Amino acid sequence: MTRSFALAIGLFIVSLIAFVPGASAQKVPGKETVPGKEWRHGTTLGVFAGSATASPDTRGTLGAALGWEINHRVELEGTGAWLVARHGDEAFAAELKVLANLTRPNTVVPYLGAGVGMYLATFDVTSGTLPAFYQQRVAGTVAGTQQSFVDPSFIFAGGCDIFASKHFSIRPEISVRLVTHGSDSYAVTMATVRVSYHVESHDVGR
Repeated sequence: MTRSFALAIGLFIVSLIAFVPGASAQKVPGKETVPGKEWRHGTTLGVFAGSATASPDTRGTLGAALGWEINHRVELEGTGAWLVARHGDEAFAAELKVLANLTRPNTVVPYLGAGVGMYLATFDVTSGTLPAFYQQRVAGTVAGTQQSFVDPSFIFAGGCDIFASKHFSIRPEISVRLVTHGSDSYAVTMATVRVSYHVESHDVGR
C-alpha cells in the first residue's frame, strides 16, 4: 500500500465530513420540521453476522458495533469483527469508520463509508492454508505452532439502514478492507446483516 493511496483515503474521509454540514443545511420543500422537534444526533448499538471472503476461503463472521450519529448525514462508527476459526486459523478486525447517508431520514437510508483499522490474523503454519501475503513473513516455525500477524487496514463500505421502527433498523452491508504490509495488500470482503438499536427515536419518514 503506497503512502499516496493512504493519503487519498484520509482525504476521502475528510471530504465526507466536510460534505455533511452543507448538505444537512439544505431544506427540502414540504419537509421543514418544527423548531425544537428535529432529531439531531444519537447513539447506536448493533450486532451482526455474515460471511467473510479472504484467500483462500470463505467463512462466517460475527461482530458488534458502536456508533455516534453526529447529525442526519454523518456517523462515526467503531466495529469489531471475528472471523470464525477454520483449519487452525482465525482473524479479528477492529475498525473506525465514517459513514455518510445519501438521503435524508426515511424508512430506507443508503450510505457509503470509509475508515481505518487493525487486522489480526492467526495461522497454524503447518496447515497448508497460509495465504501468500503472509508466507514470506513466516520464520523459524516448528510443527504444530501458530503465528500471528497484526497489520493496518483501509476499509470501504456500502449498505443501507432499513428502519423497522423508530429505534430498530436492519442494516445489510458489503465492505472491503485492504490489509497492508509495506507495498503489499490483502483483500478481505465481508457481507453482513446487522440489527441496530438507535437510542434516540428517529423520524423514519412515515
